[in-house]
Amino acid sequence: MTTEHRCPLCNSPLWPHASGGHLGWFCRHCEQKVPYSVDPTSVNKVSLDQPISSSQTPQLLTPPVPQTFTLREILQTTVDGIAQFLQADRVLIAQMMPSGEMVVVEEWRQRPWKTLLHCHISQFVTLADIKAWQQGKVEAIADLRQQNEQTATTMALDSLFDVRAKVIVPIRQRDSQTTSVHPLTHSSHQPHVNHGKSPQSLWGLIIIHQCSGPRQWTASELGFLSLLSTQLIISIQQDHFYQHLNQINQKLEAIAFQDRLTQIPNRHYFEHYFAQEWRRMAREKQPLSLILCDVDFFKAYNDTFGHPQGDRCLQEIAHTLKYTLHRPGDMVARYGGEEFVIILPNTKASGAIHVAQQMRSAIKRLKMPSATQKVSEYVTVSLGVASVIPSQEMSPKQLLNEADQALYEAKEKGRDQLFFRGEKELKLSPQSTLHQPTLMSMPLLDNLSPSDLLKSYVGYFLSRGISVSSPIEGILPFDGLVYQYQGYHHNFLDWWRQLETRTDYTQLSLSGDTHRFQDFLEGDYGVQECALCNLPIATPTGHIYGLPHCTLCLNDQEYCQRKETEDGIKSEPIFRLLVMTDTQDNLKTLQQWLNSNQVEAIFLDNLTEVNKYLLSESFSAIIIDNHLDEETIENWVKQLHQYPSLQEIPMIALSEKAGNGIPWLNRKLKLEDYVLTPFNGDKLVNYLRNLSANHTALTKTDVYWFPR
Repeated sequence: MTTEHRCPLCNSPLWPHASGGHLGWFCRHCEQKVPYSVDPTSVNKVSLDQPISSSQTPQLLTPPVPQTFTLREILQTTVDGIAQFLQADRVLIAQMMPSGEMVVVEEWRQRPWKTLLHCHISQFVTLADIKAWQQGKVEAIADLRQQNEQTATTMALDSLFDVRAKVIVPIRQRDSQTTSVHPLTHSSHQPHVNHGKSPQSLWGLIIIHQCSGPRQWTASELGFLSLLSTQLIISIQQDHFYQHLNQINQKLEAIAFQDRLTQIPNRHYFEHYFAQEWRRMAREKQPLSLILCDVDFFKAYNDTFGHPQGDRCLQEIAHTLKYTLHRPGDMVARYGGEEFVIILPNTKASGAIHVAQQMRSAIKRLKMPSATQKVSEYVTVSLGVASVIPSQEMSPKQLLNEADQALYEAKEKGRDQLFFRGEKELKLSPQSTLHQPTLMSMPLLDNLSPSDLLKSYVGYFLSRGISVSSPIEGILPFDGLVYQYQGYHHNFLDWWRQLETRTDYTQLSLSGDTHRFQDFLEGDYGVQECALCNLPIATPTGHIYGLPHCTLCLNDQEYCQRKETEDGIKSEPIFRLLVMTDTQDNLKTLQQWLNSNQVEAIFLDNLTEVNKYLLSESFSAIIIDNHLDEETIENWVKQLHQYPSLQEIPMIALSEKAGNGIPWLNRKLKLEDYVLTPFNGDKLVNYLRNLSANHTALTKTDVYWFPR
């Protein structure tokens, strides 16, 4: 029986996690790593982070692989272990694809030797080579310059990649495995057929290269590699089994936890998730907020328009509520009938009220006709809001009862409004003047092609100096502009068209990102906003669970977390801004927030307020956030550049039309997004300074446009 590993803090299931060569577990609800200990009775008890010398026996080299380790991690662990044991210059694993192509799927290499990752090596091997490998032949060559038996194609590959000595060990499947689905593709395609009718079929190859010079391969090294290939195919088949089992579990999960009508989590999952978030917030002593939402006069709507139209109404409302939330930890579920419940972890009462107001407005903007029109000509909702910092003395049911009582009050007071219950009761009427920024009711991802979403995601990071990486050529440089006042700049569009013509286009990725372009183009991944640092984060599509924060936050949460505003506390500024904005709301609060994050900002309404005192000051950047046309903004920039003290300062202007907006957000980007978010602030300014110095087409009067 397989042991189910659970978190010692919250008793949630643990997920396998490998980081920096260390094997461990990760708790998604505690959002932290949990140490992984190997069973001391196990033969394979060497951890990934333990150094391995050639004096160790081959048995101890194989790292402990949990049953739920992914195939990619298994292959990566294998090449890392071989490289440590043999001290080779390059270690490859090539896989025979269902189409018959042989592709390098994993690699470890020493610098400066060229990469072979994702290379199709089928063109460099012959049918005789394939048959020999199917029969289990291990090929070991000590010095390729003295080897005369190689074919011209094989010699071409070795010469191209500076190989002096090599070993090729076949990875073979048994007869009973040849009829199974290919473990990497998990599709219905037929696997590669062994036309030679040999006892075993070829899954792939382990290839070791010595590039620095000739090398004599010992019998113990070759025996070790043969043994490792046998153990590897067992792990591959085991991964295939667990992938298949995981697919079945996901289908059962959807049946058990997802509401069939609205395609959002159901009440059963809400109760499970609510209890877990309650425990987590109690440990962290952070607020947990709850919103209960009820569709006004829904029975009359069903009676008037019929149940099929009523179902469509609920689907529209569920879809709208879901996309009004943009933090991964927030969740909306169907509570029952026409009632919905929203969980907001790490959210104070004021934040929950703000979210409820957004939801109420977004539902009205759907403009679905009302059946009674007693309150409005359109369908409306009533909302009850409650918030508390959980403790062991309290019960989750108390918060739920508070939200339910608040919902009752909202309906009693006339509906189409929200009511808050907490330490201070606050009623917000339909005519409330609570400030609410202009928001889209939902991101337009349904109408956005995967290619456009990928372009927007890559463009965001490219405009901050993050490069695109190719498995063949490495870094693909881009030193132009990404955005203009409306749409994308021609620098970026021309460069993107060149990317799309590359043979490795689907295998490209952002430097440091684990997601390849193919993940987005096939629709497997979308984009959301990290709950901590607000960076775009790739998220699996069609999954109902909340997601952890981005990799940067998981590795260095202190770096990503913005400091909250604290009255009377100021830090020494390390970044000084001149901000021109026609938005006067909450400037004092924003200024305090910036000060607490070591940013000093001076706010002006327009160009006429620039005086001699300001010109004597030293600024890192100028940000123009005025709602004006392109020509006016660019004239401002030209006038500002006439002052000698401002000529070398990057000038950033925000436009709602730049890059066609940010499609994965339910909100508009603000000043703080360009100052406090990672890869922005001083990092963005330094990148723009370097860009201006290296880009000959840019002039000092150019403005750097970014989306609002």
